[in-house]
Amino acid sequence: MVNTPKVTVLMPVHNGERYLQAAVDSILKQTFQNFEFLIVDDGSKDRSTDLILSYSDSKIILIQNEQNRGTVHALNQGIASARGEYIVRMDCDDISLPERIEHLVKFMNSNHDVGVAGSAMRLIKKGKLKNTRYQPDSDEELKITLLFNTCFFHPTVIMRSSIVKDHPYPDNLVYTQDYNFWTQIAKHTKFANLDNTLLYFREHSEQTSNRKKETQILNARKVRAEYLQT
Repeated sequence: MVNTPKVTVLMPVHNGERYLQAAVDSILKQTFQNFEFLIVDDGSKDRSTDLILSYSDSKIILIQNEQNRGTVHALNQGIASARGEYIVRMDCDDISLPERIEHLVKFMNSNHDVGVAGSAMRLIKKGKLKNTRYQPDSDEELKITLLFNTCFFHPTVIMRSSIVKDHPYPDNLVYTQDYNFWTQIAKHTKFANLDNTLLYFREHSEQTSNRKKETQILNARKVRAEYLQT
């Protein structure tokens, strides 16, 4: 592994053993290989840690939290430790397609005014590939979209480290951390989305969006109101 990686792949894990191996393998098989793979295990009580430690790949860097501190804390831990010029998000239940990082890095290298870029993604439901989802692609459309909802599929994004280290995830509203994050960071940089489908997103009953839906809706309203004022 090179001393200073171009990319930090950041993946928080909490009791994610069910789909973890597929997620890790999909990152290690990327066509773009100049990256460190920073995994923050946030107090897992299942076999997640053992599974991560079973890999001998030197790209993998494991941060272990004895207690579960929550996704925002884990992400900000990773951002603080990231050495890459870019941070690529990954979730422990999704699958990155082989050319995902290559496409994202190429786009960011060519668009220096863009601080965050996402992509299209295809759903996995009950083990089967379903429909593809897209977001708008221009900065103007994305920032208008934020008046109503999130403008990125969170696990698809690449971010410039220099920006997110200065403006990490806010921790004031739980279960809407990505929406809150985009509305805060929108003031500081341009946004974009690629039309390429670069990630398979797994839908299942254990996700926060299914378990904490009412709190998520209430907090999203607060984010929306604050962003409208801005």
